Amino acid sequence: MVPRWPLLYLHGSPETLPTTALTAQAIDPVVAAGHEEAWLGWNRQGDYAYWARRQGARTFAVLDGVAPIAVGCTVRHRSVHILGRLVAVDPSLMRGAVAAAGRWCGDDLLLSAPGANPVVPMLVDAGWRVVEHDLYCASAPDLMDADRLLPHPGLL
Repeated sequence: MVPRWPLLYLHGSPETLPTTALTAQAIDPVVAAGHEEAWLGWNRQGDYAYWARRQGARTFAVLDGVAPIAVGCTVRHRSVHILGRLVAVDPSLMRGAVAAAGRWCGDDLLLSAPGANPVVPMLVDAGWRVVEHDLYCASAPDLMDADRLLPHPGLL
């Protein structure tokens, strides 16, 4: 395993994020997995089914009009929502997808992002705090798309 980048845990209020015309809505986990497979080539149907079964969990799509441009899952844990996964069809859409997903999730949000992901500067500029960090290690650099994925740190 080779260290690839820091994985930052960021905490903040979605209210501080830039406004976006993108919206979010609940979708079936099988549909979410289908979009991720089409965009990234990874079949995560079993993972989405698992994530959706957790207490307080919701699977969603971020929409540009009616077209899905990102999918993910969130879970409410005590007083905070945890954005456990977010995958976008294109890296240029990550910032808007995070803003839309964050507003849909709730008023207090925790997520993890690869240090090089384009959402990190946006979150820090919005006053979000880095509350923890890990080091992402992998045997090959292409095992995770750090530009289009906000992973659950334990379930990459």
